[in-house]
Amino acid sequence: LQGSGVPQSVADLVGARSLSVGSAHACVVKETGRVACWGSNGSGQLGTLTTLFAAAPLEIPDLTDALEVATGHAHTCVLHAGGTVSCWGSNVHGQLGDGTRSDSAAPVAVTGLSGVLGLAAGAGHTCALLSTGRVSCWGLNRQGELGNGDVEDSELPVMVDAVSHAVGLSAREFHTCTLLASGVVRCWGDNLRGQLGNGDSGDFASTPVTVVNLDDAIAVSAGQAHSCAVRASGQVMCWGANDAGQAGTDPALGWVLPTTVADISDAVGVAAGARTWTQAIWANTP
Repeated sequence: LQGSGVPQSVADLVGARSLSVGSAHACVVKETGRVACWGSNGSGQLGTLTTLFAAAPLEIPDLTDALEVATGHAHTCVLHAGGTVSCWGSNVHGQLGDGTRSDSAAPVAVTGLSGVLGLAAGAGHTCALLSTGRVSCWGLNRQGELGNGDVEDSELPVMVDAVSHAVGLSAREFHTCTLLASGVVRCWGDNLRGQLGNGDSGDFASTPVTVVNLDDAIAVSAGQAHSCAVRASGQVMCWGANDAGQAGTDPALGWVLPTTVADISDAVGVAAGARTWTQAIWANTP
């Protein structure tokens, strides 16, 4: 396979409704409720019953009711129409949520989880937004990724401390952020680069901390070592690592505190990725 400097159409893929990209694989939910994945598959993260990589999308067998898909480093999870979740791929940290540490190349049900409205996957952990406004997470927890005040991995979902009335959720690498109905954002996990936005940096937080100077957010996105949020005004604020300018300002400066990105005033969404990019989403984006 060769890279390309210009956009390329994914072969034989039509009817895609949503997309999630992991470290070396990607998955889409189709309008039919089917899920198709492609890319690296050494841990079975494509869900195709094998560990062979795929250069073109392959549909997951017997999965027809997907609403959302979330991809981690080497695992994938899907939200079913009934509010339950299934996962597949690497399970070394329990990120499949089935009570085991065994990898699976086919979807397995997350144990004891229902009423799910949304999903987010980090490198080795997964979180679910529940209809109760709470958040539940499972998997890797060495840097407090599960937000339950512990640092032990969990093969089963555990409730995040001190989060209620959550309406949005985003995870990447080793931290997670949630948007509350009030417009407040709370984050937990790795904070070495200040990506939790609480005015501090170094080490981690095993329970959620409140992002400072931000009380009117309408969307949030966690990146590799930075995070961003859209405000009700349409402005975008970012915090955390900024060595490549991913916080939207002078790369010579690090931004532990949320800082407004210049020249953006009408955003409705934001996507924070690896250390080299952040993208604002406008209402009229094609």
